[in-house]
Amino acid sequence: MDSIRVPTLQSPLQARLWDNAYQKLKKEQPKLVLAYEELLFREFGSENFNTTNEVLPKFAINQTCSYERQSQMVQLVRAGLRKTEKVTSAKRNLQGVIDIVSKVRDLVNGAIISVPQAAVVWTGVCFALEILSNPLNEAISNRDGIAYVLSRMEWYWNLSPVLEENRSGISAALGYHLEIHLTDLYKDLLAYQMGSACLYYRSKFIACLRDVVKLDDWERTLESIKSAERDIKQDINTLNETEITSRLGRLVENSEIVCSILCETTQQTSSQEQIRQREKNNQCLRDLRVTDPSDDKTRIEHTGGRQYRDSSNWILEHEDFQQWRDNDQSRILWIEGKPGERKTMLLVKIIDELHQKSPQSTALSYFFCESKNSNCNNAQVLLRGLIYRLAVQEKSLLPHLLESYDVAGSKLFMDENAFFALSKIFKDMLCDTSLSGVYIIINALDECMEGLPGLLKFIVDHSFSLPRVKWAISSCNRPDIKQLLQLNCYEPIPKYLGIRGDSWVSLFVSSTRRDQIKGSLLPVIGRASSASRIVGVVKLLVCDMNISKTKLDFEIKEDAKQAPHAAGSHIDFKVQQRSLIMDGEELSIKSQPLADSLHVGNIDTNSIHNPYAYYHARYDRVPEIAVGLTSLDMSHLADIRIRAFADEAMIRRFKASLHSWADTKLYYASMTYLEKGLDCKYLIQTGTYNTRDTVPCDCGQPRQDHFKRINFTTLFKSTPHVITWLNSMDMSKEENCRVMVSPLYINRDGFFTHVHSWAGTVPHSVGVTWIAYPADQDGITGGRFQTCDVRHWDEPQSENSNTISFPTTFEKTPKIIAAIDTLDYRRERDLCIRLRTSQITKQGFTWHLDSWRDSIMYSSGASYLAWT
Repeated sequence: MDSIRVPTLQSPLQARLWDNAYQKLKKEQPKLVLAYEELLFREFGSENFNTTNEVLPKFAINQTCSYERQSQMVQLVRAGLRKTEKVTSAKRNLQGVIDIVSKVRDLVNGAIISVPQAAVVWTGVCFALEILSNPLNEAISNRDGIAYVLSRMEWYWNLSPVLEENRSGISAALGYHLEIHLTDLYKDLLAYQMGSACLYYRSKFIACLRDVVKLDDWERTLESIKSAERDIKQDINTLNETEITSRLGRLVENSEIVCSILCETTQQTSSQEQIRQREKNNQCLRDLRVTDPSDDKTRIEHTGGRQYRDSSNWILEHEDFQQWRDNDQSRILWIEGKPGERKTMLLVKIIDELHQKSPQSTALSYFFCESKNSNCNNAQVLLRGLIYRLAVQEKSLLPHLLESYDVAGSKLFMDENAFFALSKIFKDMLCDTSLSGVYIIINALDECMEGLPGLLKFIVDHSFSLPRVKWAISSCNRPDIKQLLQLNCYEPIPKYLGIRGDSWVSLFVSSTRRDQIKGSLLPVIGRASSASRIVGVVKLLVCDMNISKTKLDFEIKEDAKQAPHAAGSHIDFKVQQRSLIMDGEELSIKSQPLADSLHVGNIDTNSIHNPYAYYHARYDRVPEIAVGLTSLDMSHLADIRIRAFADEAMIRRFKASLHSWADTKLYYASMTYLEKGLDCKYLIQTGTYNTRDTVPCDCGQPRQDHFKRINFTTLFKSTPHVITWLNSMDMSKEENCRVMVSPLYINRDGFFTHVHSWAGTVPHSVGVTWIAYPADQDGITGGRFQTCDVRHWDEPQSENSNTISFPTTFEKTPKIIAAIDTLDYRRERDLCIRLRTSQITKQGFTWHLDSWRDSIMYSSGASYLAWT
């Protein structure tokens, strides 16, 4: 009972419900209300009242404040409950005894029914028990009922503010109906509390008499209260349903407004996001752009290529171009020709054709390399240009670029890893499934001065892995480009289209006379080195017409369309006078000088996918090849076994090999080779020697020193100079790798080659390449260098370099070839060495002999040859 709280401050609805219920009860049961008020005045009439005091003082009846009256009633009931607590407890105990007797009453009734005298007595006992049990039951029922009433009174008191808050959302009729029911319930609750309070303060005898006859009937009164509660609950459910329906209606209205606001907000946000994204895209493209290939194309068309604009249409009819364009298996078109043969205009014509006739889902990107323009002469800016054209043309490809750009910003395009990052972005763009095909056009690939090998490898690799991508490339006839494009791709073999003299005959001769003069002009035009010289041929053909040479030459250069007409008119005139023009009769064009027939090449294990290497020039006879090792990366856990050699030499190519055997683990190796034509202006002789030729490996104990007499095939006029290189070796892992090759006792007819090892090292075999050249011939020189030139052998370091001055200054920057001739490495570590040269000038160059990882290089050396 003590847990029931005094009601807190009331809301307007609480006060109204209490007042209305009190007044209604006062009208219906005035005696009960009067008795209650007299009890309040009699028991607690005092001026000082404290609602928190457990011992209630006297106080006066408050007729104006419902809150005070409610507090007074609760405290009065509490005091009455405490007053009757002991009596009620005794009644509960007595009721327990009566309950036990009542349970055996039926058994006693059955036992004494046959004894009338006993039955009369038992009937009296039962009546007395019934009379006695009524006051006991009534007191207990009242006690239980008042606890329920007080708790419900508190619950409904606290519920009233909630109902008051909801009144604004329901109809007035429902609110009025609910308030009437709440007033009736409040009235019953007040009546129960007033009756209970009066009961507690009556005399025990009067209270007992009322309970005997059940005058108050507390159980019935409590049941009526519960019935009223059920009506209230039903009304509240109805109210809630109506309120929910009303609120849902308002929610729908509000949601429509909110949706409208959200749509407008979303549109504004989307518009702002599009603006931000567009600005970010534009900033990315600005950072990416070095040059716009479309602007380069326009510049080329309006400057040097204007007079040849209509002279390139023949490429569109060429079967190689049509097969490349239409056949999915043909993926690379390589247009090769000498400088000045207007390869650029052919690609411009191809670009225009593809732009006009390709499907919309096919992308087109192109780039024009220019060796003298730093914005167009390296692989990095080439990739940037190709990516820029794709991104501008196909906005759907931009995410591939932004994915990396958002992280790195403009540094993505400029740091030392830019080529690799751009390669990945370019590959991702080419792989995009939104494109049905991609055409990539690259002009003058030979004018890409930096990063060309990596770029060629990218082209070849992805021409195989990306069948939807087609490449059209133009370049001069360079063996390294040719080798990679023709040999390093798997399928398909690229289409090769050379610019030949008969193609240019088609440009300058009218169709009706072309067949007549082709046989006579081809030998002459075939020797012409550029389009301008072919224009000169036409000028000579028409030199005797009534038109000045200067004017005719101007007209041909400014408008190529006039050339066929001029040539045709002249041929008509000549045919009438004499037979066909014969080669050399009226035309005299000097032949080109012989190309340089001494070249340098390099091959490593990363690039030697195909064993065949093509020569740098065209030869009538098989040239000589001299090879030497330039880099090694080998494990120390097995013997050092490596061999570099060239064999199966033919008129156009030879087989290059970098070979290890047995359990040797070769991580990397590279070699250089000297390619010498038989018509070389330098009287160079080359050859090889291997220690197995004189002391086979299985003949017994190997030797530390080997000497071999080498005889020249042609006697030199004076004592030549000789350099030697390592081309192979087979060394035991049990000792340090120590080997040096050198020439001895050189004279006009030959020399001795010396293979030397020292300390405990004894090689199984060593291979030597030797090159002899005249000591007194201008334009060529040679020599050797070693790490001991800059440090002592027992002070190993990974990077070693020095500058060498030539004995005499060259007239122009020479070519350099160098290979290793000495090694001294610790056996417990991997053998790592790289030889390279840099800063080559007419006066000299810088050499580098480096190692890496944990390799320990005590010393190393190399020999070089330089010429112009």
